[in-house]
Amino acid sequence: MEETIKVSIGGISFAVNKDAYQRLDLYLKDLESHYSTKPEGKEIINDIESRIAELLLECHTTDEVVSAERVDEVIKIMGRPADFDEEEEGEKGSESKSTFQAKPEEPATSSDTIRRRLFRDTADRVIGGVCSGLAHYFNISPVWVRLFFAIFLVFKFVKFGFFIHFHSFAGGLSSLMILTYIILWIVIPEAKTRIQKSQMFGRDPGVKGVEDEYNNPQQPHGRWLGRLFKIFIGLFLLLIAFGLLGAGWFAFLGSNKFFGVNPVSIMDYLQMPWWWGVLGKVSAVLFIVLPILALTYAGIWLIFNLKRPKWHPGLIMFALWILSIIGLSVFSSDKVFNLASSTSTFKKEFVKPYDTLYVEYAKLPDTMDGEPVKWMKMADYLDEAVGKNRASNYVVDWDVKTDDEDEVVVNDESPYDRDYLLYTTEGKKNKKYALYPKIHVLFKNSSSIVTEEDSLGNITTKIVKDETITPDLEVTVEKLLSSKKFFKEGDDEEAAEKLVEIKDSLIILHPNIASKKRKFDGALVSTKLFLPDSSVVIIK
Repeated sequence: MEETIKVSIGGISFAVNKDAYQRLDLYLKDLESHYSTKPEGKEIINDIESRIAELLLECHTTDEVVSAERVDEVIKIMGRPADFDEEEEGEKGSESKSTFQAKPEEPATSSDTIRRRLFRDTADRVIGGVCSGLAHYFNISPVWVRLFFAIFLVFKFVKFGFFIHFHSFAGGLSSLMILTYIILWIVIPEAKTRIQKSQMFGRDPGVKGVEDEYNNPQQPHGRWLGRLFKIFIGLFLLLIAFGLLGAGWFAFLGSNKFFGVNPVSIMDYLQMPWWWGVLGKVSAVLFIVLPILALTYAGIWLIFNLKRPKWHPGLIMFALWILSIIGLSVFSSDKVFNLASSTSTFKKEFVKPYDTLYVEYAKLPDTMDGEPVKWMKMADYLDEAVGKNRASNYVVDWDVKTDDEDEVVVNDESPYDRDYLLYTTEGKKNKKYALYPKIHVLFKNSSSIVTEEDSLGNITTKIVKDETITPDLEVTVEKLLSSKKFFKEGDDEEAAEKLVEIKDSLIILHPNIASKKRKFDGALVSTKLFLPDSSVVIIK
């Protein structure tokens, strides 16, 4: 049975047979002896071990046993430092024996004869690694190649005013550049192996390449400008993130202060299954928070030039954001909730004609959900929230036409149209809301033209009062949240009966009250009162 030994190479554990271990151990000791006198020797040895580990992982997993033949192949690729010293001293000239035997895909040992090859650099990619691969091939900063493609991408979506012909030309050119990028993505191979990655940078894949990186680090042309550009873009992204954070703060904390609810907590007041509310809340939070986190992460990554984590946080955040959009789309789709999609109209008749009708707003309850409550108009609540001196800047459309009069007399000379009246409870906890039906008074012409003909054929015309015209009330129920899945048939008629009541000549408008325990059913009720022009309406 073959004896295997567990060893750690470059921080990675490998299982190697005894013969392979002895060869590798002698090779590493030879390297340590060679670089022990150099100041950067320890760092070079660590990098060489990491490169050996990469070469071993290309053909083996950490569970497979590394053979002596594979170790010999790795040593051939890496080369021995003594061989490079001989080349530098010129003792053997051009015929000196090299321990690195190049294969068709492998570069030669001398850095002077190594030619760059074009690969996609997926370790430094934004989309497919095409721009970074081109930058390495031409020895420039990847930022400039990305900026080149980005400029043409901007031409695709930005118009240039009166420069119509230029915009058409630029748009066509940007489409060509996008197509070119896709073709290059398909055609250019990805740098997967250590040899390919070294060829991409024009470096030796072995010991000589590691040493050259320390002695003569290759810096692409314009690197400092690219670094400055990255910092500028990073600061710009952070500025956008802070702006979105401010908008989010106003949307949540500001709406909590002004209205007592925010875009997420308002779902607690809507009539829907609990699991559907969870879907809406999670989707809404992710939709707002993830772009802020993504921009913050990208800004910090660019400013401090951080390494890209292996678990791809940017890709994960983007995927979650797409899922949040899908969740919000499902939540607000036609099959679930339609905004103002369901409208029903019902007519209520009076038992007899009345010269005077009365409209009364029912009193709001003094207790709800087992606790006393104190109501106030939403406009007054906003005055209190933002301060009296700034109240004019905040208007609630539903309460715009209110006045301080306890009684309003309406006749044919002063028609009446009052919007919804919205009330809320005092305090910041356990908010409750009450919405009264809208009322609109319209007058019908009660006069009619009557023509009469006598025995001689003479025609006379009279304008007389039509006593047959009676008042009637039209109630319209508009479902703000409408779904056959969550609302039963007949809900509209029930809302009309519950919120608008007729007692002889009295019309009582009841509030639609919503709280976390008493969900809002989505019914917006409005009324139209049609009257003869000789009638009077008194609204209290």
